[in-house]
Amino acid sequence: MDLFRLIETNSFSSIWFWLLVAITWSSASHWVLGVPFDLVQKAYREGGELEERVHTLLRINVARLEYIQKVAGMIMIGFTSFMLTVFAVLGFYYWIEFFQAMFMLTFPLMLVGLINVYMSHRLDEQLPSGQELFRMFRRTRLMIMFIGLVSIFVTSLWGMYHVISVSSFPGL
Repeated sequence: MDLFRLIETNSFSSIWFWLLVAITWSSASHWVLGVPFDLVQKAYREGGELEERVHTLLRINVARLEYIQKVAGMIMIGFTSFMLTVFAVLGFYYWIEFFQAMFMLTFPLMLVGLINVYMSHRLDEQLPSGQELFRMFRRTRLMIMFIGLVSIFVTSLWGMYHVISVSSFPGL
């Protein structure tokens, strides 16, 4: 078996790319602000000590995100913008499939990162508790899941278009 045939850069026709997409969006919607959503659901049902654990985890992760934003926020914005621009230019101007796939994967994740930064900034000012805390988790998770849904839909449409156009015109 040829190793280069198993790991190829034809992303949209590769099972490995679609596994990466599934794992990425599954993880992004499970870890809301660094807190696993199954723990949030269990704390919602049982309350008490579990709710305190969720509150503590959230307070730690909000402080961590605020510190990272304060120390390296502008560097991260610059680096992310640079990488997204490289992916877009190499993917859509030079028509390299691997970079199209990377852009389709990373651009929506940048939006999820912005949601996390926005929510951490908002929660740094006042950290809710009780029902308001769980409502905030559900809303944030729904926003992330909606971005993931749109991302998977657009990526699959683009991938189908790309696979059909390349197979129709093998010389491209």
